[in-house]
Amino acid sequence: MSDNNIPLSFDQLRIDQLLSTYGPDVPPSLPLEFSDYLSLLWRLDQTVQSKHNAQYYRRCLLSLGTALGLANREIGRLTRLTAAGELYSALERLPYQMTDRTIDAADRRAAIRQLLRLRADTLTIGVYGENWQGSWPGSGIIDPELHDRMFAILFTALPGQFFAFARLTLVADIVLEELLTGVQKGESVLMYTLVRDFGYPDPQTPETHALFQRD
Repeated sequence: MSDNNIPLSFDQLRIDQLLSTYGPDVPPSLPLEFSDYLSLLWRLDQTVQSKHNAQYYRRCLLSLGTALGLANREIGRLTRLTAAGELYSALERLPYQMTDRTIDAADRRAAIRQLLRLRADTLTIGVYGENWQGSWPGSGIIDPELHDRMFAILFTALPGQFFAFARLTLVADIVLEELLTGVQKGESVLMYTLVRDFGYPDPQTPETHALFQRD
């Protein structure tokens, strides 16, 4: 959702990656970190109708989770055991599974729920041009003239304002990493390293392209 004539800032590049499909046709160009893990979880939840893509995203998640040291934490176990379509909503239960910090689990669950809702809304809005699912504000309007006017105004103004809104995701993810893992490492890993050392689906192989199916 950016103007091709304007050089992209690092924040814009990060946001574009978090909104991407993570597919082998356009693999991530920046090092992957916890924010990418959350975006992959969201993408996995959208694959309930696609067995192949569910396998692809889960492989991406398991690889990235191992590289970031999440595999043996509660979030890593949740990723392995929870079905596609239920992962994102299951994240808010993690505070009750972090036995060293149960005293404020209810407060942390409420914060996680709000931050994940903001993040999911941002991702849903950000990918509408590629694969808009669900409803947008005003979609329930019956009057066709008002419906069309609402649509025209919303989607004409949205691209220019979206970047400022989406930057909230970068801030929210810093808080979510601490709430969901108990630490704030801020670690990242290169795609090359993920493929070479952690079994991430290699975007250069025909097998990976065959597994991933663009909706």
